[in-house]
Amino acid sequence: MKGPFRQSMTWLHTWSSLILIWLLFAVFVTGTLSFYRTEITHWMQPEGHIANKVDTVTAADSAWDRLTLLVPWGKSWSISLPSERNPKTGVSWVAEGEVEQRRRGPRALIDASNGEVLVLRETAGGNFLYDFHFELYGMPRDVGRTIVGVASMLMLVAIISGVIMHRKIFSDFFTFRPRKRTVSWIDGHVIGSVLALPFHIMITFSGLVLLSSTLLFWNSNSGTQNGGRPTTVAASQLEHINPSTHTRPAAMKPDLASIFADAEQLFGGPVASLTIQHPMTANARIQVTSATRDSLFGGRTGRQLNYDLNGNRQSNASPGETAAQSMTSSLATAVFIVLKVTHEARFADVLTRMLFFIAGILGSAMVATGAVLWVVKRARKQAGSVGYELVSMLNLAAIAGLLVAIGSYFWANRLLPADMESRDLWEIRVFFLTWLLTLLHAYLARKQHGWFIQLSLAATLFICIPILDGLTSPVGLWAGLVAHDWPRIGFDLIALITGFGLLMSAFWVRQHTLKRIKNGKDGNHYNNSRAPIATGASTV
Repeated sequence: MKGPFRQSMTWLHTWSSLILIWLLFAVFVTGTLSFYRTEITHWMQPEGHIANKVDTVTAADSAWDRLTLLVPWGKSWSISLPSERNPKTGVSWVAEGEVEQRRRGPRALIDASNGEVLVLRETAGGNFLYDFHFELYGMPRDVGRTIVGVASMLMLVAIISGVIMHRKIFSDFFTFRPRKRTVSWIDGHVIGSVLALPFHIMITFSGLVLLSSTLLFWNSNSGTQNGGRPTTVAASQLEHINPSTHTRPAAMKPDLASIFADAEQLFGGPVASLTIQHPMTANARIQVTSATRDSLFGGRTGRQLNYDLNGNRQSNASPGETAAQSMTSSLATAVFIVLKVTHEARFADVLTRMLFFIAGILGSAMVATGAVLWVVKRARKQAGSVGYELVSMLNLAAIAGLLVAIGSYFWANRLLPADMESRDLWEIRVFFLTWLLTLLHAYLARKQHGWFIQLSLAATLFICIPILDGLTSPVGLWAGLVAHDWPRIGFDLIALITGFGLLMSAFWVRQHTLKRIKNGKDGNHYNNSRAPIATGASTV
């Protein structure tokens, strides 16, 4: 790293990003999708698509009635109410005599309108994409997190060095020179970088902090977590929960409408969930949690209020006060919580989450254009060399191939038999098998226009997702729209927009390649190169 300071920063920017650039692209894409992992999981369980929308009081009443049948002798109940992001009602419980060894007990998902238990297909859902973006897959958790942590560190170095190396980075943001090949890619890379630069710095730095424990080899607790996701109980197992020798107690149910009215007035928003201690007894205590999580110190839950069985509010601290005080008791804890809540967008409303999603797309574009730019700048001098051709091949498989794999993952969810054993694992296997096939295609592609083929395939998969949804969901698209099933409809719309964007990119690559061949530029390289992807990457 010799020469002037800015030249040194250029060297640092290039190699710090190139080392793990394909992993960074996968992390950015899957992390961006993770902002909507709840909606993705809802789409991937069509049995839970709704035809009728109900208010939260009706949903709570239905869930309460269902729990009185499932576990009347339960020590505690929990009810997660329908929301804008998930129209289903979730119920969980701790049965009488059960030792609370897990953070969360068994749970079931029910129809909010009638309380019937939903029999949903097994799926990896959005949780696979979320887990993959920070701990990868198929390797020990600590190893995956360490690799992503190192990649995050290199990403932060690349961002900082990239800002330093560009003398006119902000003025260049307002300049785009199309049809200039290398210059056009530089302009696109700068625009994608600067437009969401604060987001890129925040998301990279916060991700690095969240994974810092795995990078400290002397930390004996690195990567460990207690508890886990709740165990979803199948409908066929619910009949075994209630011992036949027990007699159900008389139903003791509060006036949930009055409790909700009081809580929503204090919260200034809707109720998200209920937790009932000692249900079906006169000593029942009902904790109501707000759906509004606009505080960076809020953690996983919103503000809370407590009520007795008669609907009387119990004395407690003002909503959110206790949580905020506990979070700020330690500066280090407060900083960690703020970074975690910000990184995962737990505080975000609909608009903010959408802005985070768009910024994530720009981050993915920034990484992808950087990878392609490395190839484009070296096409004339290094084409045919082992290093150049390896980067070209990996660019195609890691960028276009990943999009094909994600599209195949969604298609596999709907095409695999709903009652297939270990179908969630098969969804993941389809994802990786497809990705592996795109790598093989990238290696073999010579004159077949690899970028055009893979981008077109990804575009077709995403464009046809709404058609696939309409044919395989028990609730039609129009019925879902009338019922305001926005998570499902929104997924279809984003897939459609993504597909058309990929289709435009595919035809742009095609036209640009044919034009350069017609003009005689790179013609010899295109016709004579034995390298798998030299043409596709160098003429992108």
